[in-house]
Amino acid sequence: MDLTDEVGPNLSKAPLLRELDDLRDAVSKVALGGECRHLLHRRGGYEDMLTIPLLPVYHRECEYAVPVEHTATALKALRVVLDEADAELRLPTEVRFVVADEDLLSPAHGRATCYIGVATLDNATEVFERFEPIMKELCGRPHWGKHSNATRPEIEAMYSDTFDAFVQLRQSYDPDGVFLNSLLRRLFE
Repeated sequence: MDLTDEVGPNLSKAPLLRELDDLRDAVSKVALGGECRHLLHRRGGYEDMLTIPLLPVYHRECEYAVPVEHTATALKALRVVLDEADAELRLPTEVRFVVADEDLLSPAHGRATCYIGVATLDNATEVFERFEPIMKELCGRPHWGKHSNATRPEIEAMYSDTFDAFVQLRQSYDPDGVFLNSLLRRLFE
């Protein structure tokens, strides 16, 4: 099926694409002008195919949530850091916005938030050592599932109105520390 002839400028007359292979080929021919390399092909029932596997991109990632009003300042500072570090990022810089919530240790607790994440590998330590202090200075809070060097006193300051309540709640649900690891012990015990 050659969509370049069939579609032309009027995309509404394009044939219905029923297979992912057809879609891949159509995008390749119309938008890219060539063939795409077929990296992964999976078929199965809905329950087995619910998620799409990601291509393996080995990286380290650091992400901070800053108050939305600091977004422009944070992004400009990040640009300077990346230029000065001559950093090679493995993935696009992630920028996303989240409404305020009331979860005790949510990075968006009590404020509209912009998450800014950088992912690299070769010089990750250098990039993160430059990125984190800037984000902290702008009242940033680290993403709990990504790289951070935040200390207990910093976390306590970031969550000054909810930290103690969280620690008490954690202790009441796990008095023996069964679910603690070295990081959680350092931050919450």
